[in-house]
Amino acid sequence: MNKVDIQNAIVKLERKREFFAIVGAVMAEPSLLRSKDVDLSPKDFHSKFQSIIFGNLNNIIFKNEADMQKVTAEDLDGEISKRNKQYEIYDRQDGYTFLKEAYETANPSTFKSNYETFKKYALLRTYVKNGIDVKELFDYDEEDFVKQAEQQDRIDGMTIDEIIDYFSLKMNALRDEWRTQDDTRAFKAGDGILELLDKLKESPDFGLPFNNLYYNTIFRGMRKGKLMIRSSNTAGGKTRQAVADMARISMPKLWSNEKNDFVDNPYCVPALIISTELDKQELQTMVLAYVSGISEEVIVEGKYDEGSIIHKRLVLGTKIIARSDFYMEYMPDFSIGDVETTIESYILKHKVEHIAFDYIQITPKLSRTIMASFGAGTSLREDQILRTFTVALKSICEKQRVFIMTSTQLNRTFKDKDERDTNSLRGGSAQADPIDMGVISLRTTEQDLNNIKGITQTKKTPNYAHHIYKNRGAQVTEAIVWTIMDLGVMQEEVLFVTNKNYTLININPTLIELKDGNNQPKQTRADSDLKYAKANAPVEDNGFGHNPTNEIPDEFR
Repeated sequence: MNKVDIQNAIVKLERKREFFAIVGAVMAEPSLLRSKDVDLSPKDFHSKFQSIIFGNLNNIIFKNEADMQKVTAEDLDGEISKRNKQYEIYDRQDGYTFLKEAYETANPSTFKSNYETFKKYALLRTYVKNGIDVKELFDYDEEDFVKQAEQQDRIDGMTIDEIIDYFSLKMNALRDEWRTQDDTRAFKAGDGILELLDKLKESPDFGLPFNNLYYNTIFRGMRKGKLMIRSSNTAGGKTRQAVADMARISMPKLWSNEKNDFVDNPYCVPALIISTELDKQELQTMVLAYVSGISEEVIVEGKYDEGSIIHKRLVLGTKIIARSDFYMEYMPDFSIGDVETTIESYILKHKVEHIAFDYIQITPKLSRTIMASFGAGTSLREDQILRTFTVALKSICEKQRVFIMTSTQLNRTFKDKDERDTNSLRGGSAQADPIDMGVISLRTTEQDLNNIKGITQTKKTPNYAHHIYKNRGAQVTEAIVWTIMDLGVMQEEVLFVTNKNYTLININPTLIELKDGNNQPKQTRADSDLKYAKANAPVEDNGFGHNPTNEIPDEFR
């Protein structure tokens, strides 16, 4: 589009009627403009006349008391007259008559609908100004009245976020079409294979560590480009495990039961958790519990005295968290575009490469936007929507070279099934197709303990069973990891691994070491005696939290 075409389009997308109604409604009821749901700024107005009217109306309302009852035409005319150049433009277009008529015909009850329509067309004008053709969504040159009405109805039925998502999907599709680095590049099987061998010898294909040391062995850590789903029933610990995994790699220090002190964490990289249910406070208390080793119950209920050992330890924990690059987003209603944009933003701004999305569920916005992308009138089943979203997450992993762990609920019939596999998932087996790693985490049942009673005669009794049902490209693709997990501090003692027939598998827990100074996995080391795991395992609560200390490191004084 050339400059003339852009200017003509902008004029045709101007909404004078809605502007007239908005001004009148705000003059009659100024509190409308103070609403947190209203966001009008200079970018929303095309003409200087509109900018002058709104700018001065905004000045009057926000300069005066919050209980201001009305703004008359005389009031606004007097405000504009203080600015000579503005008044010349305003007076040339008979601004006083405009204000008088707007005030006299004002209907505040229509403000919301007029405001929403005005904002939508302001957004369309912004797209046009940036050279984006909006005619596919709204053809401002259409002369057929019937088609005009159909297009208007379509815009009226969309939210601003849905319009943004519509064009975001178009731009993503265009970006993918013209992406210079094609994933289908051809190569000979022998190209660079010796160099690959040397690379893997020097730096095995491992990612940063999970909180569960057996996961490090089975999954080879949190590898970039991979997508993991952890599923459980309600209150099964999905969020807490995700928080622990992200905090494990992002905190500069962590509490050690062995040292009875905070110790340096060798990993300390940026991490992100996107929560769809839990707010800021709920997530923060979980993180503090993990970092400090003090049960979340103690923190939330304030079961400690001011100035006590526990209080000092918690304060140190808050300072450690404040130093970290652990980021959080609360996103109760989302689309694929929202999630993509958020993740890309953290990648660019904060160099985040490890993300937890908690959790996959159908929100109104996700449902609307996915169905819209499939075409008007399309009806999709729950499993189809969940699979579409999961595919999108996997695509983000591959395009951005990041690790994403997410979680899902189990279906209502999972308790009736003998096997804990894809058939237990809310979205069924179709949802598991795109993922690389799949785990179902459940508290042990009486039947579980009966199945492993021969093993627990010589080993500790677990309270959690992690059923691994998918592990793409690995030797161990199905197994059960048995652990003792304290959800109060999100610490876990790994015990043993069995197959689906409850026979022991000879697998050692793995520590992941790093190259010096660059936070890249270098090699792994198996601890067969579980020394590390035992040192950081859940311990019995003494009534004051877990092993409090009197020592305060100098750097935190």
